[in-house]
Amino acid sequence: MSHRDGRFTVYAEVLVRVPESRVRRLLGEYRQLPRLNDGIHRVTLLSPDARGNVRMAVDSELCVLLFCLDYHWVQRVETLPSGDILTTMEPDLSDFREGVVRYRLRPEAGATRLGTRASLVPDFWFPPGIGPWLIKRKLREEVLETALGIERLAAEPGP
Repeated sequence: MSHRDGRFTVYAEVLVRVPESRVRRLLGEYRQLPRLNDGIHRVTLLSPDARGNVRMAVDSELCVLLFCLDYHWVQRVETLPSGDILTTMEPDLSDFREGVVRYRLRPEAGATRLGTRASLVPDFWFPPGIGPWLIKRKLREEVLETALGIERLAAEPGP
């Protein structure tokens, strides 16, 4: 994880104890994303882009210690030929100047190795000096919380 010139670059990899097909299905249930991660408050599906890719508006909150920040972004989601999921933020409609997140899902002995690579340039204020450290810490926590949320939802009885 690094922070340079306002850009946060994050790579995290976790083993989710859920088969890859189920992880992929849960990540694709966009309206359910708030159940995967408490920091996501609302997901609103928007009109698809010109290529038919899903677009969504996301309202979130990031709290670290006593500092909380509400923020919003619009992202386009596409599944690449490799099977990776790529989300790209639309800066004109987001609290980020830039944002790209790539998720790689690989089956591993009945589980899924979930790799997350993100490059984010926030367009909001956070406390100087300690702010980057807090944001990096929170981003790590978010990856783990999402993985645990996937495991929790996968354990629920299906329809």
